[in-house]
Amino acid sequence: MFNNNINGERIKQARVYRGLSQSQLAEKLQVTRQAISNYESNKMNLSINVISNLSNVLGFPLSFFSKEKCKVDDKGVIFFRTKSIPSKTKAAFREKIRIMEEEILEYFEKYIDFPALNLPDFSEILGDEIYNYNRERIIEVSKKLREYWGLGMEPIDNLMYILQKNGFIINKQLIDQEKTDGFSKKVNGRNIIFVSSNKESAVRTRFDLAHELGHLILHNTIEDDECYEKSIELDADFFASEFIYPSDIFINEIQDQPLNFETFIILKEKWKISMQAIIRKCKDFNLISEDRYTYFQKRLSYNRWRKKEPLDDRIIPEEPRLLNDVISLLIDNNIITKKTLLMEIDLEKEQIIEFCNLKDDFFDDTFENVIKLYKKSV
Repeated sequence: MFNNNINGERIKQARVYRGLSQSQLAEKLQVTRQAISNYESNKMNLSINVISNLSNVLGFPLSFFSKEKCKVDDKGVIFFRTKSIPSKTKAAFREKIRIMEEEILEYFEKYIDFPALNLPDFSEILGDEIYNYNRERIIEVSKKLREYWGLGMEPIDNLMYILQKNGFIINKQLIDQEKTDGFSKKVNGRNIIFVSSNKESAVRTRFDLAHELGHLILHNTIEDDECYEKSIELDADFFASEFIYPSDIFINEIQDQPLNFETFIILKEKWKISMQAIIRKCKDFNLISEDRYTYFQKRLSYNRWRKKEPLDDRIIPEEPRLLNDVISLLIDNNIITKKTLLMEIDLEKEQIIEFCNLKDDFFDDTFENVIKLYKKSV
């Protein structure tokens, strides 16, 4: 066997991140499942042949596998849209959050201070409960947050910018899972949100973002999945609708308008909220009957507006800019170079692009092949 400094916990982290079982990884590396178990528990050194294949199979540079034990606490609940997401998918999403915290944010903290989390104290409104809030209290929370952030009761032009400005770390990437459009978690005092990039609707992504914001405010005392109830998703949905389009303004604007799709399209353009959310809001505040609500739902399906509504090709998607701007600032001031990023962040080029929301061609003018060769030789 070949003496090496490969850290077994890093192998497990990369395997879980890729959604592989020990048996699946064993098959790809052409070893036994027991060998993988021994590698991950540091009971067996890897052969030089396994080491040479490890990076290609798991998509991480060898420098990643030689790092010390993971420091980020992976306990605590991650908020999804449903409890029925497969456990291995939940585990993979948990590792995405750990990668963001430990490999990306900690690296850039050597150079800059990220915006501090800026939230008011909601304890007087929420009390000691962790879910099943009534709507009146959620409306109070939304009003207080809008006031605290100086938003008034006007439409929010760029929700993603507002959240990043107030200390939320946001990533937008492909989420290959039909049952969730985003997930979030509080880690080491940071609120980290991932939203899906594989959507045709900018307003639905805004709603997902506000939904995750709702979780991190309303349900921040939930400590494990056992406390996870379906009702907390309804709470987060109601908060998202309320925060994007305050009910006081909504009722005032819509009560003298004809309740039809023409009105919904006008309001959608102004508030950047989907027609489906507006229709739901009408039902929540008893502005339409159950039969009328059902009628609108059928018309949405008939017009094929479930996934793509009118104006979805015109409303510009919001993009997370924080890490992109940090990198530009450091490069423009000759503090780092693109080569520095590739050599010092223990991720592959594609992962750095994904987690920092950079353009696909960002590293094209660097000697990436040389850097990649260097990483694999560490």
